[in-house]
Amino acid sequence: MSAFVGGESFQYIMKKWPGAVLHYLRNRYYNKLVYISVKRTLDLQASEEIVQEALIEVWKKSNWLAKQDGLLIAPYLLKIVKNKSITFYHQSLSRKEEHQPDDLLDEFISLAPSIEAEIIKADDYKRLRAIVSGLPNREKSCIELKYFDGMSNDAIATALGISKKTVEKYLTRGIRNLQAQKEFIG
Repeated sequence: MSAFVGGESFQYIMKKWPGAVLHYLRNRYYNKLVYISVKRTLDLQASEEIVQEALIEVWKKSNWLAKQDGLLIAPYLLKIVKNKSITFYHQSLSRKEEHQPDDLLDEFISLAPSIEAEIIKADDYKRLRAIVSGLPNREKSCIELKYFDGMSNDAIATALGISKKTVEKYLTRGIRNLQAQKEFIG
Protein backbone atom coordinates (compact mmCIF):
# COMPACT_ATOMS: atom_id res chain seq x y z
CA MET A 1 0.00 0.00 0.00
CA SER A 2 3.02 2.31 0.31
CA ALA A 3 2.88 2.74 -3.48
CA PHE A 4 -0.35 4.65 -2.95
CA VAL A 5 1.12 7.45 -0.85
CA GLY A 6 0.68 10.87 -2.42
CA GLY A 7 1.86 14.13 -0.89
CA GLU A 8 -0.31 16.44 -2.96
CA SER A 9 -2.69 18.75 -1.18
CA PHE A 10 -6.07 19.33 -2.74
CA GLN A 11 -5.32 23.06 -2.87
CA TYR A 12 -2.23 22.36 -4.99
CA ILE A 13 -4.25 20.22 -7.40
CA MET A 14 -6.95 22.89 -7.70
CA LYS A 15 -4.33 25.53 -8.52
CA LYS A 16 -2.43 23.38 -11.01
CA TRP A 17 -5.45 21.74 -12.75
CA PRO A 18 -8.45 23.97 -11.96
CA GLY A 19 -10.71 22.69 -14.74
CA ALA A 20 -9.50 19.11 -14.79
CA VAL A 21 -9.50 17.98 -11.16
CA LEU A 22 -11.64 14.91 -11.81
CA HIS A 23 -9.59 13.94 -14.86
CA TYR A 24 -6.33 14.36 -12.94
CA LEU A 25 -7.54 12.34 -9.93
CA ARG A 26 -8.85 9.57 -12.19
CA ASN A 27 -5.58 9.31 -14.13
CA ARG A 28 -3.44 9.47 -11.00
CA TYR A 29 -5.36 7.27 -8.54
CA TYR A 30 -8.07 5.21 -10.26
CA ASN A 31 -6.16 1.93 -10.80
CA LYS A 32 -4.59 1.96 -7.35
CA LEU A 33 -7.92 2.65 -5.67
CA VAL A 34 -9.66 -0.12 -7.64
CA TYR A 35 -6.93 -2.55 -6.58
CA ILE A 36 -7.39 -1.59 -2.93
CA SER A 37 -11.16 -1.87 -3.20
CA VAL A 38 -11.06 -5.30 -4.87
CA LYS A 39 -9.03 -6.61 -1.95
CA ARG A 40 -11.96 -5.70 0.31
CA THR A 41 -14.99 -6.36 -1.88
CA LEU A 42 -13.71 -9.34 -3.89
CA ASP A 43 -15.71 -7.86 -6.80
CA LEU A 44 -14.00 -5.95 -9.65
CA GLN A 45 -17.14 -4.39 -11.10
CA ALA A 46 -18.33 -3.16 -7.71
CA SER A 47 -14.86 -1.82 -6.95
CA GLU A 48 -14.78 0.17 -10.18
CA GLU A 49 -18.17 1.68 -9.31
CA ILE A 50 -17.02 2.45 -5.77
CA VAL A 51 -13.95 4.30 -7.03
CA GLN A 52 -16.01 6.23 -9.59
CA GLU A 53 -18.42 7.26 -6.84
CA ALA A 54 -15.54 8.35 -4.60
CA LEU A 55 -13.95 10.45 -7.34
CA ILE A 56 -17.27 12.10 -8.19
CA GLU A 57 -17.89 12.75 -4.50
CA VAL A 58 -14.52 14.52 -4.24
CA TRP A 59 -15.23 16.46 -7.42
CA LYS A 60 -18.62 17.62 -6.12
CA LYS A 61 -16.97 18.79 -2.88
CA SER A 62 -13.97 20.35 -4.66
CA ASN A 63 -14.78 23.94 -3.65
CA TRP A 64 -15.13 22.96 -0.01
CA LEU A 65 -12.07 20.70 -0.11
CA ALA A 66 -9.94 23.45 -1.65
CA LYS A 67 -10.59 25.54 1.48
CA GLN A 68 -9.22 22.82 3.77
CA ASP A 69 -5.61 23.71 4.55
CA GLY A 70 -3.19 20.84 4.19
CA LEU A 71 -5.76 18.24 3.11
CA LEU A 72 -3.74 15.52 1.37
CA ILE A 73 -5.86 14.05 -1.37
CA ALA A 74 -4.44 10.50 -1.45
CA PRO A 75 -5.29 9.57 2.16
CA TYR A 76 -8.67 11.30 1.80
CA LEU A 77 -9.55 9.27 -1.32
CA LEU A 78 -8.21 6.10 0.26
CA LYS A 79 -10.43 6.54 3.32
CA ILE A 80 -13.53 7.09 1.18
CA VAL A 81 -12.82 4.02 -0.97
CA LYS A 82 -12.02 1.81 2.03
CA ASN A 83 -15.24 2.80 3.80
CA LYS A 84 -17.38 2.31 0.70
CA SER A 85 -15.70 -1.06 0.02
CA ILE A 86 -16.25 -2.31 3.55
CA THR A 87 -19.89 -1.20 3.41
CA PHE A 88 -20.35 -3.02 0.11
CA TYR A 89 -18.72 -6.17 1.50
CA HIS A 90 -20.99 -6.23 4.55
CA GLN A 91 -24.07 -5.59 2.42
CA SER A 92 -23.10 -8.40 0.05
CA LEU A 93 -22.70 -10.74 3.03
CA SER A 94 -26.16 -9.75 4.25
CA ARG A 95 -27.65 -10.41 0.80
CA LYS A 96 -25.96 -13.83 0.70
CA GLU A 97 -27.30 -14.66 4.17
CA GLU A 98 -30.83 -13.76 3.06
CA HIS A 99 -30.66 -16.06 0.03
CA GLN A 100 -28.71 -18.98 1.45
CA PRO A 101 -29.69 -21.59 4.00
CA ASP A 102 -28.30 -21.27 7.50
CA ASP A 103 -26.10 -24.35 7.16
CA LEU A 104 -22.88 -23.30 5.41
CA LEU A 105 -22.29 -26.78 4.05
CA ASP A 106 -25.69 -27.28 2.37
CA GLU A 107 -24.31 -26.02 -0.94
CA PHE A 108 -22.08 -29.09 -1.12
CA ILE A 109 -24.84 -31.56 -0.38
CA SER A 110 -27.57 -32.60 -2.82
CA LEU A 111 -31.24 -31.90 -2.10
CA ALA A 112 -31.93 -35.57 -1.37
CA PRO A 113 -28.99 -36.52 0.84
CA SER A 114 -27.84 -40.10 0.80
CA ILE A 115 -26.00 -41.89 3.58
CA GLU A 116 -22.73 -41.01 1.83
CA ALA A 117 -23.76 -37.37 1.67
CA GLU A 118 -24.55 -37.37 5.39
CA ILE A 119 -21.09 -38.83 6.13
CA ILE A 120 -19.43 -36.22 3.90
CA LYS A 121 -21.45 -33.49 5.59
CA ALA A 122 -20.38 -34.70 9.04
CA ASP A 123 -16.73 -34.87 7.95
CA ASP A 124 -16.90 -31.40 6.37
CA TYR A 125 -18.51 -30.06 9.53
CA LYS A 126 -15.71 -31.54 11.66
CA ARG A 127 -13.03 -30.09 9.36
CA LEU A 128 -14.73 -26.70 9.37
CA ARG A 129 -14.98 -26.79 13.18
CA ALA A 130 -11.28 -27.68 13.39
CA ILE A 131 -10.30 -24.81 11.09
CA VAL A 132 -12.51 -22.34 12.98
CA SER A 133 -10.96 -23.47 16.26
CA GLY A 134 -7.59 -22.25 14.93
CA LEU A 135 -8.83 -18.67 14.53
CA PRO A 136 -7.97 -15.98 17.08
CA ASN A 137 -10.33 -16.13 20.09
CA ARG A 138 -12.66 -13.21 19.23
CA GLU A 139 -12.97 -14.22 15.58
CA LYS A 140 -13.57 -17.83 16.58
CA SER A 141 -16.25 -16.84 19.10
CA CYS A 142 -18.08 -14.61 16.63
CA ILE A 143 -17.94 -17.18 13.80
CA GLU A 144 -19.13 -20.00 16.06
CA LEU A 145 -21.97 -17.96 17.53
CA LYS A 146 -23.09 -16.67 14.14
CA TYR A 147 -22.78 -19.74 11.93
CA PHE A 148 -22.88 -22.71 14.30
CA ASP A 149 -25.34 -21.35 16.88
CA GLY A 150 -27.34 -19.13 14.50
CA MET A 151 -27.17 -15.97 16.62
CA SER A 152 -27.72 -12.49 15.19
CA ASN A 153 -24.98 -9.87 15.30
CA ASP A 154 -26.90 -7.99 18.00
CA ALA A 155 -27.17 -11.13 20.14
CA ILE A 156 -23.47 -11.87 19.68
CA ALA A 157 -22.59 -8.30 20.71
CA THR A 158 -24.67 -8.66 23.86
CA ALA A 159 -23.27 -12.10 24.68
CA LEU A 160 -19.64 -11.01 24.25
CA GLY A 161 -20.07 -7.52 25.71
CA ILE A 162 -18.83 -5.76 22.58
CA SER A 163 -20.44 -3.46 20.01
CA LYS A 164 -22.26 -4.69 16.92
CA LYS A 165 -19.62 -3.00 14.73
CA THR A 166 -16.90 -4.90 16.56
CA VAL A 167 -18.79 -8.16 15.97
CA GLU A 168 -19.00 -7.32 12.26
CA LYS A 169 -15.26 -6.57 12.22
CA TYR A 170 -14.41 -9.93 13.82
CA LEU A 171 -16.81 -11.79 11.52
CA THR A 172 -15.21 -10.15 8.47
CA ARG A 173 -11.71 -11.00 9.69
CA GLY A 174 -12.74 -14.56 10.51
CA ILE A 175 -14.32 -15.07 7.11
CA ARG A 176 -11.22 -13.66 5.42
CA ASN A 177 -9.05 -16.05 7.40
CA LEU A 178 -11.31 -18.94 6.43
CA GLN A 179 -11.24 -17.87 2.79
CA ALA A 180 -7.46 -17.74 2.93
CA GLN A 181 -7.51 -21.34 4.13
CA LYS A 182 -10.12 -22.36 1.54
CA GLU A 183 -7.57 -24.31 -0.48
CA PHE A 184 -6.82 -26.38 2.59
CA ILE A 185 -10.48 -27.09 3.33
CA GLY A 186 -10.86 -29.34 0.35
